Amino acid sequence: SNTKETGYAEKAIDLYVSAVKRSPSDEKSFEAVGGLLRTLKRDDEWKRWVTDRANNESVPKGQRANAFVQLAAERYRCSKEVTDDESLKRKEKEGAELVFRFTKPSDASKFETLTKCTAEGTDLINKALELQLADGKETDNAWAYKMNFAVQNMRIADMEGRNDDRLKLKAEADSARKRKEALEAERIAREEAEEQAKAAEAGKAAEAKKKK
Repeated sequence: SNTKETGYAEKAIDLYVSAVKRSPSDEKSFEAVGGLLRTLKRDDEWKRWVTDRANNESVPKGQRANAFVQLAAERYRCSKEVTDDESLKRKEKEGAELVFRFTKPSDASKFETLTKCTAEGTDLINKALELQLADGKETDNAWAYKMNFAVQNMRIADMEGRNDDRLKLKAEADSARKRKEALEAERIAREEAEEQAKAAEAGKAAEAKKKK
């Protein structure tokens, strides 16, 4: 039954929380708690759990950055819900390319949601990147959100008729996209090299076994 399953989930959360308290750098237990809170739809608790980790200076910088990225992702979803509305978009020719231009939603509360979620998300992703830079380990995932928020800020500037800002933010989004693509290529090359090394190792082990 659901009650029984919820009971198991509660016990699991308690165990994982204890593990994180004992060892703040236990990323697997941290992720397990986050996943269970999401499954149980306890979004406010999830947000508190991830925010506490992001701000906890006894946690390694890379792991704190990862928590900030998760919080930024949630803000991006909230921001995108507004700009995904097809009635706000129109296609226009800009130089040689066809671009989407945006109109402000007629519902003022939707625009307020968009600006709030975008501002909060921009702040969170900047904190994540600051930590990653200090740690010497930027990720393509963080730069993807940096690009996404620059695009959302560009759309807000468009809605408000701030064309100079829109063009500046477009350049910022392009620059973030290039950084994301470079890091992504590096990560894929690294993962492929690791896979090849593992396969070579397994091959050697198999050969050694045959010779016995």
